[in-house]
Amino acid sequence: MEQPKIIDDKTTNYRFYLIDSKRLYPSVTTVLNYDKKEQLKGWIKRVGEEEAARISKESSSKGTQIHSLIYEYLMNKDEKIKEMYPVLFELLKPRLDVMKPIYMETPLWSDTLKIAGTTDFIGEFNGVPHIIDFKTFKVDGGEYDFSILETYYLQATAYSVMAFERFGMKIQHMKIMKICPWKYSEAVFDFDVTFNKQLLSKLVAKIKDFYKHCVVFPQIQSA
Repeated sequence: MEQPKIIDDKTTNYRFYLIDSKRLYPSVTTVLNYDKKEQLKGWIKRVGEEEAARISKESSSKGTQIHSLIYEYLMNKDEKIKEMYPVLFELLKPRLDVMKPIYMETPLWSDTLKIAGTTDFIGEFNGVPHIIDFKTFKVDGGEYDFSILETYYLQATAYSVMAFERFGMKIQHMKIMKICPWKYSEAVFDFDVTFNKQLLSKLVAKIKDFYKHCVVFPQIQSA
């Protein structure tokens, strides 16, 4: 089967995955964050549009770069990350060296949940099957913000369901690896969680809420 096509709706800023001519699913990050628009507007108003745009662009660029460098290290043993981020690499290396990837940066979807997404890592960590998601962050005011951990856990839970549906892999262990790559603030934090009914129930509730309130989906173009 061909890879799903990613569709970014510029009107709503939602992301969708076109699986085939009959299936169009919202991304799991869209589903989990669509109701945070007011918070985002408040932040933009507080820092100003220009500064908000700069911060968002910088954070996105840094996140993409770190993901790419980790991918190259794990898949191709490319140590460019060591050259570019020597301090961060020393923090990451003990973790990366016990990771055995099976799938990385792989688009997935669930026909049961009717959502899709791209997982960072499916494989083994210390010999145990894991879903691992890499999250970059920046120190703000000298403190680390862990307030949105549950959202990350729900995202990993979605990937676990997708991995089971797509590959028949039953993965119970999930890890969120929070990475601060900014110079003089380098840090790596691990947050581990096990797949459980409570997280799955919260995820299902969020999906139902999204489908209830998001009435505008991009039109599937026929061939």
